[in-house]
Amino acid sequence: MNDSDLAVRRRLSNAIDDVTIDVEGRLSELLVPGGRPPRRHHAASAIFALIVAVAGLAVVGRAFLHSSSLVGAGSEAQPILFTRWELTPEQPGFPDPRIWSVGVDGTSAHPLPQPPGENESAVWSPDGTRIAFVGREGTAAANLWVMNADGSNLTQLAEGFGADQIAWSPDGKEIAFLGAEDPVGNPGGPTGIWTVPAAGGDPSRVLQGSGWEQPGWSPEGTRLVVVGWNSNIRNLYTVNIDGSQLAQITGDGANYSDPHWSPDGTTIACARWADPTGWNVDVYVMNADGSHQRQLTHWKGWDSEPIWSPDGSQIVFTSDRDATPAELDIDERQSAGERGLAVYAMNADGSNVQSIFDDGAMQNVPTSWGP
Repeated sequence: MNDSDLAVRRRLSNAIDDVTIDVEGRLSELLVPGGRPPRRHHAASAIFALIVAVAGLAVVGRAFLHSSSLVGAGSEAQPILFTRWELTPEQPGFPDPRIWSVGVDGTSAHPLPQPPGENESAVWSPDGTRIAFVGREGTAAANLWVMNADGSNLTQLAEGFGADQIAWSPDGKEIAFLGAEDPVGNPGGPTGIWTVPAAGGDPSRVLQGSGWEQPGWSPEGTRLVVVGWNSNIRNLYTVNIDGSQLAQITGDGANYSDPHWSPDGTTIACARWADPTGWNVDVYVMNADGSHQRQLTHWKGWDSEPIWSPDGSQIVFTSDRDATPAELDIDERQSAGERGLAVYAMNADGSNVQSIFDDGAMQNVPTSWGP
């Protein structure tokens, strides 16, 4: 597998033994062809990473960008955070990802106050006052940052670590992340899943190795759901935050990604694709032990990155489902990039799918639903 394949297919990599987490280039790898191996995603963030295979393509105009008060700063609309990339004929290269928010009703879409550079994977604190995100500027390593909702009080956590794929604990005291120790001085150094106090302090390792990624907290805050690589297959596991009682909960030969525990702790939502080399991805839910899988979306293209609403009644996700039948007949890797990704929401049973934000940007990928 060459570098181009790794950049395009990201989470679909078939060479787990060759995967390294070089977080110094983590955020740029999502957008630059020939980038480094997948973090998961998003690092992967990663199913959707393949859609950036075509550079310089024109984005079709479907814009309905709403303008209103900044979500997270007084708007009544429930704020959904998402990472936004835009590709236009006037800007044919790959621009920096930026943190945006939008109300669940599709209004108040706006970039958040944030530092310059590449910022993504933003998640709300449980009380809605702060935002954690992954950011980098220039050639620096990607780091874990926390700021107030208005962009003030910017603070770096886990200094000396490269970071990606973050998740805030339900009690607001810790943040889980995919981390690499000393990414600048030792780019191929130890990686794994870590937790760090949200108030600052030393990280604690949960799982070691480049085969682990995408941590998500259980509602009671005692366990994580993670993605684990086994050869060319990605399965879901649960583990205590001290690294004990690791349990595999999927194993049917399909690939799994983007797991998120439901607020009541009974269910896990995720993205699943049955063909490890295929391009069709759908949103599934399952019991917390992996049993009783239910397919929520039935789209020929990409439905992924499911995020629960705070009350568990809805799921927001990213999709290219506004594509035409003619577009879907084209090579999926190319047409997905041309179509772009938009933010959608649906009921927890898969009904009533609604477009939330689709302004013609190359990618709009939800990362957190506000409290």
